[in-house]
Amino acid sequence: MAVADNIWPRIWRRLRSHPRRLLFVCGLLLLLALFALTLRPAQNGRSNQSLIPTLPLGAEAPVFSLKDLEGKPISLAALRGYPVVLNFWATTCPPCRQEMPALQRLFRRLHSGHQGTILGIDADAEDQSQVTAYVRRVGVRYPILLDPLFQATIVLYHIANIPSTVVLDGAGRVRYVKVGSLSDADLAHLPALGT
Repeated sequence: MAVADNIWPRIWRRLRSHPRRLLFVCGLLLLLALFALTLRPAQNGRSNQSLIPTLPLGAEAPVFSLKDLEGKPISLAALRGYPVVLNFWATTCPPCRQEMPALQRLFRRLHSGHQGTILGIDADAEDQSQVTAYVRRVGVRYPILLDPLFQATIVLYHIANIPSTVVLDGAGRVRYVKVGSLSDADLAHLPALGT
């Protein structure tokens, strides 16, 4: 216990002696606090209003490049020409788990007809092995991307609640935004997918 008692003063002394590190740590703690306050599961699968405004319909979607579960970078820009469903989720989110079978069925339809794809974006900075194990356990086959620095989730797409889904058309424009879990009925009528 004495070791634990002495570690915090040592950390504080090191941070104080390096102002840039102290500034970085304070900024990181502020970002994590903001993230913890804003990114929360939608209640009972119903849509919630986002605390951070989402992209307007018709707007050009910001492009990003994130790594998949095998470490391969996937670029949204490389998918232009095909509709893309961006689904922001986390392993700790029960409504996210509820919508995964419907998303998997949609992915099979889109993938088999070369009509588009789904990208599941882990929006909780979880460990890659934890996400991989979860995805295998629930049987998800669509690409899962890791967003450890919240580059796509918060910075580009302003996602404040999970699950959230953004549908892009082949030109990369936002055609649909939903906060809360999706059902098969929702997915049957998504604009830009031709479903």
